[in-house]
Amino acid sequence: MKSSLDELKAQSTQSFTFISHAKESLSDVHELRETVTKSLKDIEPLLIDQGPSFRAAEMRNIVSEFELECINSQQVADLLRDKLKSAADDLVDARNRVTDLEQSQAADRETIVL
Repeated sequence: MKSSLDELKAQSTQSFTFISHAKESLSDVHELRETVTKSLKDIEPLLIDQGPSFRAAEMRNIVSEFELECINSQQVADLLRDKLKSAADDLVDARNRVTDLEQSQAADRETIVL
C-alpha cells in the first residue's frame, strides 16, 4: 500500500509539475493567439479580390491607359503641327505669288501707260 501511495504521490507531483508548466505557458499561448489574429487581419485584405494587390493592378491599368492616351495625344499634336507647318508654307507661297502677280501687274500697267 505504501508503494502504491508513493507511486500516486510521484504521479501527482508529475501532474502538478505539468499543470504548473501549462499554466505558465498559457500566457504565451494567449500572446501567440493575439499575434496570429493580428497577422490574419493584416493579410486578410491581400486574400480578397479588393485587396491592395488588386488595387495596385487596377492602378497599373489606369496608368497604362493614361500613357496610351498621352501617346495618342502626342501623335495628334504631331499631326496638327505638321498640318500647321504645311498651311504656313502654303501661305508663304501664296503671298509670294501675290507679290509676283502684283509686280507683274504693275509692270503691265507701266507698259500700257507708256
